Amino acid sequence: MGDAAQGKAEYNPADIQKRANRIVVLSEFLDSAFPEASNLGEPDTKAKADIWTNKADFDKKLKDFQEHAAALAKVTATEKTASDAFKEAFGNLAKDCKGCHESYKAK
Repeated sequence: MGDAAQGKAEYNPADIQKRANRIVVLSEFLDSAFPEASNLGEPDTKAKADIWTNKADFDKKLKDFQEHAAALAKVTATEKTASDAFKEAFGNLAKDCKGCHESYKAK
């Protein structure tokens, strides 16, 4: 989708909508992916301990991601080109990904 938003790939409406809908479904699993006790688990995780020490911020970032995923899916249901609405919705979602990974994922 990023390449389509940047004009580097063809905007295939069916494929873009399928991908956006998948992101929505996957985003709904994230609420349970980081339970309180999971910070005691595997030493090889890439999740930073900050997830649990800054839980309110992490939860807000997750909620924003879920809302932006839903907004992208809604846009892709009606837009048939890499319109400004698509680019904006995709950009918002991409910022969510980057912001959370920069804050809460170990390099």
